[in-house]
Amino acid sequence: MLDQQQFKKIASHWASGVAIVSAAGGAEGASGLTITSVTSLSLNPPQYLICLDQKSATLAAIRESGMFCINYLKHTQQAVSQVFATKNPEKLEQLTGQTARGVPCVEDALAIIECEVDTIHAGGDHAIIIGNVLSAESEGGDPLVYFRGGYRELTQAI
Repeated sequence: MLDQQQFKKIASHWASGVAIVSAAGGAEGASGLTITSVTSLSLNPPQYLICLDQKSATLAAIRESGMFCINYLKHTQQAVSQVFATKNPEKLEQLTGQTARGVPCVEDALAIIECEVDTIHAGGDHAIIIGNVLSAESEGGDPLVYFRGGYRELTQAI
């Protein structure tokens, strides 16, 4: 069986986009964190899947409110990603936008996807959250990418 360090090393070989998951509710009135565990799940109905640590304040806020927002970050938003990877309460000041249903969001994100919780499943030390997409918008641009423990930029397509 792989130990945690080996598992992290293997998992780091998969490049992924970087997102902030945000929610209303919780102790501070809003919550958010940086994740790379985001995937579109279903076209009909439109659904997304995210994974959050069972101890996460953002998971508690999602359970309380039943809603969350996925904010895909632009390649210029590395600092936003880094601050939301901390527990610093001042990070919530960067949730300056709001979806139509009042979920806090990162206004200038590459894409903003508002979801209502469909189901939450246990997955080891994480929760697997399936959300039904209520609205989505995008600005265009290049994504912030994470690979082998660092931020990367896209290069010209082949």
